Amino acid sequence: LKLLTKTYGDITVETASSSKEVEIYYDGLSHLHKTQWSGHRDGSGFTNTHFFNAHKTLLLDQPHLAQLKRVKCGEKVIGYALAYIVEDTVFFYCSGIEHSIATGKVKPGYVMHCFLMAEYAKLGYRKYDFMGGESQYKKSLCNEEVNFYNITITPPTLKGKTLLELKKFKHSFSLLSHKLKLAFGSERL
Repeated sequence: LKLLTKTYGDITVETASSSKEVEIYYDGLSHLHKTQWSGHRDGSGFTNTHFFNAHKTLLLDQPHLAQLKRVKCGEKVIGYALAYIVEDTVFFYCSGIEHSIATGKVKPGYVMHCFLMAEYAKLGYRKYDFMGGESQYKKSLCNEEVNFYNITITPPTLKGKTLLELKKFKHSFSLLSHKLKLAFGSERL
């Protein structure tokens, strides 16, 4: 934090409060999220038109439910965060982080979440829920852990059985691929 503020300036948290700000912040969130997840197997949800439009509609039409925040360090944007609000709980949904400023000592995502949690606490919210996922930042910043369970119910039709077998094959292939990478090194595969 000291290095980040020395380089760029003080940390501020801003909330998109007008339709124009929602548009600007949402485009920034989308851009940074796509940049971060473009090389990932699952990619970014922001490349899906339905995903993109659904969240944008909630932000514009339900401002009591959906909030978009921008965190800056001086004039440098370090990230955007989309959260859904239910009673006294902030459900963090997704973020776009400016990873180009990250170094071994500078962690813009951690800084962003710490300042967001402080901002929401100051506003009277009691919980900041990271929701699902196994990311290290969630483990580091949380004081409570919740187990998630996925249940898949496949209809007993030919299509359902085929999809189930394809899913099993995909899972087995992923495990085999991971074991080969461990055995031979990922750079050789």
